[in-house]
Amino acid sequence: MPSSAMPNIERITLVNHNDLQVVIANYGARILSIKYRNGSGQWIETTQNFSTDEEILNDDFYMGATCGRVSNRISNASYSHEGVNYVLAANDGGNTLHGGPRGFSHCMWSLGPVITDAHSQSLTLSCLSKDGDQGFPGNLTANVTYKLTHDNQLLIEYFASSDKVGPINMCNHAYFTLGESSINNLTLSVNANKLLALNSNNIPTGEILTTNNTHFCKAPKSVSETLKHRDADDCYIIEQKPNHGEAALACTLASHANGITLSIYSNQTALQVYTGNYLPLKHSAIALEAQGLVDAVNQASFETDWVGPNQDYRKVVRYQFMPS
Repeated sequence: MPSSAMPNIERITLVNHNDLQVVIANYGARILSIKYRNGSGQWIETTQNFSTDEEILNDDFYMGATCGRVSNRISNASYSHEGVNYVLAANDGGNTLHGGPRGFSHCMWSLGPVITDAHSQSLTLSCLSKDGDQGFPGNLTANVTYKLTHDNQLLIEYFASSDKVGPINMCNHAYFTLGESSINNLTLSVNANKLLALNSNNIPTGEILTTNNTHFCKAPKSVSETLKHRDADDCYIIEQKPNHGEAALACTLASHANGITLSIYSNQTALQVYTGNYLPLKHSAIALEAQGLVDAVNQASFETDWVGPNQDYRKVVRYQFMPS
């Protein structure tokens, strides 16, 4: 894209009274930076992202972006609902990835004001996805609220409404490093003992697998141990709390060298763990995406989230930063 045609990316910084600073951009409603001050007083950049407008606008890796309408993959770029077949925009071979080539991650979102109260700073971004956008039905309005609290939590709240029924599955695609140059130096535990079986195109077969020693599990495990066996791009089924809809622990990531622990909580069904296999520097960051099940709209046995008249969509993700 010629520089003269590049739109301006607006950046908003949220700060709390303690140890966290977050930079949000309107392009893709994305997280550009999360800095945490560790126990030694060092400010550590915990995520990986691009810095210039040109790099961000040409990002092929969804770094820190809000993905939707439907994150992850929809097989054969199509689905059927109530007797109607919907053909979507394909951008991953014959599949639709993260909402299509012009999904939420590639949109300029409207910025609301920064709201400051005694407990937090928050920012809400919104966008309108028109009927037929990327092949999806309905005029859909999406909101993402980032709320930074004084106890070092970053909450992400998703809300969507639409005048027609369609699938919805929003997520954030931040890549975490916790200040490490390689994810081999991180430990990860995932609150799951089941995950989806995938074919060679990362589309679910419909089978549910039990975790083994090549997967991440509830006990903290060095990321390097899994990478010895294979690169990971897995969809884990998170063990939910008894109260349906309440945010459950999805995973915990830690850098002991930098003294940082990140715990992610969500009321989403699943967690996609992607070890940055195709980043410019392979395995330099890890994506931990709280979301719904992959290709749920085409899998009869999978729970699917829908949005439509009298059926709004609400999800929450919470990043809790603590010393390790």
